Amino acid sequence: VKEYDFRSPKKFTKERIKLLENIFENYARLLSSYLTGLMRLYCKVTLVSIEEQQYFEYNNALPDYVMMGIVDMGIDSPDIEEFTSIIQLSNSLTFIMIDRLLGGKGEYMDTDRDFTEIEINVMRGIINRFTSHLQDAWDGYVDTNPKLLNIETNSRVISASDADETMIIVAMEVTINESKSVVSFCMSALTMDQIMKKFSAKFSSGRRVSVATKEAE
Repeated sequence: VKEYDFRSPKKFTKERIKLLENIFENYARLLSSYLTGLMRLYCKVTLVSIEEQQYFEYNNALPDYVMMGIVDMGIDSPDIEEFTSIIQLSNSLTFIMIDRLLGGKGEYMDTDRDFTEIEINVMRGIINRFTSHLQDAWDGYVDTNPKLLNIETNSRVISASDADETMIIVAMEVTINESKSVVSFCMSALTMDQIMKKFSAKFSSGRRVSVATKEAE
């Protein structure tokens, strides 16, 4: 028995969630390779969950200061509203990467502060690569040209969507050595629904390719 909230009904079927799982499992593999080469450490990214939440629930769960990239997915279609998404890196992952890239061992010190300009610029290049890998992950399903619009570090002032808008939240676990952190991807469920309806043939084709690949493996 599961609780069901009639005030915010689920918009996505299990089949659509499965399609998104295929996309973000591919994205996780791409990030694993990128981070391992960047950090010169063992890095593994795995998909943990895909669920629907209202935007205020997602935003309220974030710390005051957090590294977030605002991304335009760049889907060229007059029928699709602007598809702006959020890539969010947990503070543990952010500080591990900054420490490693600035000559350290890749260690995390728990701290509650805003980021410096140097730290933001270091992470801007990394999040920009996170953004570019989205294009490869979505390849075969829908043509995208994702671009990083800006970096935000204060979760309380960002208003990417209406507070009660339903969002798709993708959570991925990042393991660096033995340290575990989180990368999340937040996107509008309404816009994602429009995309899946508009490009239903491509999503069906992408699903067949994905199934064939798994059977070959």
